[in-house]
Amino acid sequence: MKTTNRMPFLWMGTFILALGLMAIVTFSGMRELVATWDLPGFQMTPFSPEYIAPTPTEPVNLPYPVYNPTQPLQPFNNPPTLFWDGDRRVTILLLGLDAREGEESVAPPRTDTIMLMTFDPETNAVKLLSLRGICG
Repeated sequence: MKTTNRMPFLWMGTFILALGLMAIVTFSGMRELVATWDLPGFQMTPFSPEYIAPTPTEPVNLPYPVYNPTQPLQPFNNPPTLFWDGDRRVTILLLGLDAREGEESVAPPRTDTIMLMTFDPETNAVKLLSLRGICG
């Protein structure tokens, strides 16, 4: 039967226990010391937020494109549109717009939700990836 020397393990355990005890005592002492500090010439004033109205500025007229619903999105001289044959994977980008009701704005709405959806007809699987964040 092989005997093991337990002495190094006891010393290591004692060292770790002493180190932990020293960390707790140091933390507690410093927390009490810092809590009682009084900085000379510094008075604590209560925080009271005030609303300051923004100064009105002239609206900036940016050249946003205006689309005619009767005009095709793709000109006729471009390559023909490829139709889905039902055998290949389809990926669709879904954009959620932050168009708030009651707000008049000349700017287009911002994208606040982005989702990437893919459909694989071979495995009949649908996968959805949601990307969060304000983009604009």
